[in-house]
This record gives sequence, C-alpha cells and structure tokens, in this order.
Amino acid sequence: MISRCGTISVIASLLALWATTGGAAEQSANPSSSALTLDQAIDIALEQNQNLKLKREAVQRAQAGYGGAKAASRPQVSAQSAYVGTGPIPSVVFPGPAGPTEVELGTPGTMTAKLSVAQPIDISRLISAGVKVADLNLHASRLELKREEQRTTLDVKQAYVGVLQAEAFKDVAQEALNAVEEHLKMARLHYDAGTAPRVDVLRAEVAVADARQRLVTAENAVELAKAALNNVLGVDVNQPVEVKSLPELSPIELSLADLLAEAERQRPELQVMDLRIEMAKRGVHLAKQGRLPSMALTGSYDWLQKTSEFGPNDLSWTVILGVSIPLSDGGATSAKVEQAHSDARSAQIGREQLRQGIALEVRQAYLSLQEAQARLLATAKSVEESREVLRLAQARYDTGVGTSVEVTDAVAAMTGARTNHVNAISDYRVALARLEAAVGVSINQDRRNSSQ
Repeated sequence: MISRCGTISVIASLLALWATTGGAAEQSANPSSSALTLDQAIDIALEQNQNLKLKREAVQRAQAGYGGAKAASRPQVSAQSAYVGTGPIPSVVFPGPAGPTEVELGTPGTMTAKLSVAQPIDISRLISAGVKVADLNLHASRLELKREEQRTTLDVKQAYVGVLQAEAFKDVAQEALNAVEEHLKMARLHYDAGTAPRVDVLRAEVAVADARQRLVTAENAVELAKAALNNVLGVDVNQPVEVKSLPELSPIELSLADLLAEAERQRPELQVMDLRIEMAKRGVHLAKQGRLPSMALTGSYDWLQKTSEFGPNDLSWTVILGVSIPLSDGGATSAKVEQAHSDARSAQIGREQLRQGIALEVRQAYLSLQEAQARLLATAKSVEESREVLRLAQARYDTGVGTSVEVTDAVAAMTGARTNHVNAISDYRVALARLEAAVGVSINQDRRNSSQ
C-alpha cells in the first residue's frame, strides 16, 4: 500500500460540490442487475485477451524448458534390439557310423539386444548453471505475464470509463434538449400573446434542432464506446453491454517520492530486467565452462543370440567412465565469454534506461492526476453556477424582462460547464488508473467498490 503524504487530496468540498451538481448521475449507467461491473469486466478481459493467452503460452514454454534443463542431470536410459537375417548358411559334413552328417555353421537369423545407461557427472557445474538459467527464464516469463495483466486491466478501466463518459455526455445532451424545448414552448406562448417577436421562436427552433442533432451524436458515441469496451474484453463488438456506475471519488493523498520508490519495487519490468541481468551473469559462467573438462559414466548390458550350433547365447556388460579435456578450441570459448560479458553489461544499461522511463511515466501520471483534480473542483463549481444562470435567464424571459438570447446563451454555457465536468471526472479516473499502472499496484478503491 502506498504511504500517504498530503500532496494530492480530493478535499471534502469537492465531494460536496460533485454531489450537488449531479456528478454521480453524470457517471451513471444502467443500474440493472445484469449490468457489468468493473470487477467483472476486468475478469472477462483477463480470461479472453489474446495477448494474455500468448503470455500464458510463453510461461508454459518456459516451464517445459526448465524441465528439459533439469532432465540433463538425470540418467539417460536406452534400449536397442536388432534381428539380422543371413544366407546362404555354410555347412560342414562329418562322417559317422550312420553315414555323413551335415552341420550348418551359422543360423538364418541372429537376434541382439542392448540396454544402455548414461549418467552425466556435472564436475564443471555446467548442467546446474543451465538449470538456474532456465529457472530464471521461467520467473521472468511469469513476471511478463503479470505486467501484461496490468496493461489489460488499464485498457479495461479506460474503456469502461469511456462508456460512462459517453453516457454522461448523452445525459448532458438530453438536458440541453429539454431546456431549449421548454424555451421554445415559452417563446411560442409569448409570440402568440404578442409579447415576443417571431425571431425568438425561430431562434428557439434552431436551438432545438441543434440540440437534437447533438443528442443523436451522443447516442452514437455511446454505442461506439460500448463496442470499444467489448473489443478490449475480447468478445463480439456487437454484443449488447451495460455498465454499472463507479463509486464516488474518495480523498486520496499521495507522495510522488513514495510513488517512485513503490514503482521501483513493484514494476514487473524492473524485476524481469533484474532476472535478465542474473541470467546474463550466468551466461558468463556457462561460457567459461568451455575451458573445463566434462565427465560421463555409461554402462551397457548386451545379449547376442547364438550364431551356430557350436556357440551358446552370449551375454556381456560394459562400464565406461569417460573424461573429456578441451585443449584448444581456436579461441571460440574466449569469444563466447566476451560476448557474455557484453550481454551482462547491456542488461544493466537496459535496466537503468527502463528505470528512468518508469520514473518519467510515474511523474507524468502523477501530474495528470493533479491537473484532473484541480479541474474537477473548478468544473463542479461552474456547473452549479451555470444552472443558476439558466434558471435566472428562464425566469427573466418568462416575466418578459429577459431576452431569448440570454436563455440560449445560458443553455450553451450550462452544456459547456457540464461537458467540462464530465471530462474532468473521466480524466481523473483515467489518470488514477494510469498512475496505478505506472506504479504497478492498486492505489484506489474503484474496482473493489464497483461490485458492491
């Protein structure tokens, strides 16, 4: 959990203003029980996402590689069998009391069988080093899977907030249409009563037509946002989907220094680079093994079917302890060692480059969150004020004091204020999600509370 230090705070007055301006309604969706929660959306994406499936396969491949590396230290057992047919078979005739006797000097077929066992003796630690490298690679593949899960979670959160934002814009467009339709009704009443010119009616009709067009555009944007969410989830983009509203914003106090330190501890990419550095160091060790001797113990048990009437079946066994000592490889091992050293240095440089990039990513996300917070407070106040201006403009027009232009201008101002507020809310949530992704841990309650 991130330590708290009052550098970012969504203060209580912001929450009060947001509640009074209907901010929660602006981020609402279909509240039916069948609506998708953020928790459920993330779970679906983690199961269906194609990139995650590839990463899981990479983990399986690394697991198999680890098993293969360990198998190199175990005994290798093999069995062989062969049947050899020969002909013609030579024979010898022996005289005897009963007459000559012909004896064949071979058999039409010979059967052989052999059982062999070979046990490597890891005197140079080459096999154990290979096992360690395979183990490090397995851990690295699991961390890469974790990071891909974090990226997918961020994509889902952004798409989910996009749907809520589009629906909020639709509500804004509907409220603007309602306001100008009400104004058109009053303009017609005043015109019929002879207290307003025809131009007021025409101006109101134009405003209604424009508001209807904006509503159609907003409705289409909702469908596009839902299709985008389905695409991130890995389901049919034409599948109907409804989403639940997110909980109200809560005060969050964060320290940039703490965030940077937490990111260095938690980001899977840095942990992967640490493993890559360790693997590169092991690679140096492996390369040096080319100068060391190797040893293997082998044994075999052979059976040979008798080849003539004069010979019995033959059984034999063999045990061999072999040692191989490299004398000269023409400099190949030295070249491999230098290459391994270069790989290790490159891995360390890559880690530092990655660390700096992550620090920049965290700082950018932190500053974006600060900006969104400031806008959230400012726009909440402007929504409240713009609604009051519209109310006064409508009242003035109804009593014959104000003009039609005042009303339409007030409607436009309210629409702009609400639009800015919806953007601020969405930007805040997205900035928070991006900060979570940049740090590598969850620092808000959206996902947990959205299913409540």
